[in-house]
Amino acid sequence: MSPIHWLASNGPMPERPNFADVADPTEAQAGLHLAADVRFSGGLPDGEGPSAARPSNAVAVGIDSVDVPRLDAVLKRTPAMRERCFTSTELVDAATGGDEIGHLGICFAAKEAVAKALGCGIGPVGFHDVELVRGPTGAPELRVGGAAAPLADAAGIGGWLVSATHTATVAQTIVIAVSAAG
Repeated sequence: MSPIHWLASNGPMPERPNFADVADPTEAQAGLHLAADVRFSGGLPDGEGPSAARPSNAVAVGIDSVDVPRLDAVLKRTPAMRERCFTSTELVDAATGGDEIGHLGICFAAKEAVAKALGCGIGPVGFHDVELVRGPTGAPELRVGGAAAPLADAAGIGGWLVSATHTATVAQTIVIAVSAAG
């Protein structure tokens, strides 16, 4: 049973795929990631899993997806959009990372996801108020400032968790706003 069918039927959680028995490991990994997301969302028995040690301090969640070829077309048609939508750090990271448009896609999705988590949409939050940067280990980190900072403070947000991914066609970012009270 696939994780999608499990979600629909709310039946027993499927076993993790055995990669040795799968012709296309990418397909098995996609199912594995979805299964892991479902399992760690609170459905583990007997206090197992990463959330068992402490209560949740998530304040809000935001997610966004970007059509990578469409973003590429927009940036080619209107080059000024690069500086309007992205910070200089984001542009440098994208230019040096190997997949410039995919990276810019996850940066744009991060801005939208933060605005959604703040509950206001991108209107009150400027594109330069949210910045997706590479942390010391290369993992993505969010910097939230400008008009977004007082909104985050008012909501009791003290930090952000971020996860981002992209393919040739889609860039996705999810953010979790973490309580300042910890």
